[in-house]
Amino acid sequence: MLVDVRPQSKTFKRYFSIILSEDEPTQVFAPAGFIHGFCVLTDQAIMHYKSSTYYDRTKEFGFRWNDPAFHIDWPNENFILSTKDSEQPFFDYPYEL
Repeated sequence: MLVDVRPQSKTFKRYFSIILSEDEPTQVFAPAGFIHGFCVLTDQAIMHYKSSTYYDRTKEFGFRWNDPAFHIDWPNENFILSTKDSEQPFFDYPYEL
């Protein structure tokens, strides 16, 4: 799932989702100005990330997975969330990246 958080975009706060599987290897590109998340639909999964910059914990941020601002139709209701993910703030525009 990707959400467009570029304020000037025609698709601001809209999301795009795709189901990935080992049967059809696919890559998804998340350009600057998009946030991303995923929901595992099987007992286990392996995710590989590529990044345009080195990881810097001080620049990490996120938004609540079920934020009503995005109207995301998640394919599952039984989530196992980390404390970090469950405590993310709700999206509140304007914000600073």
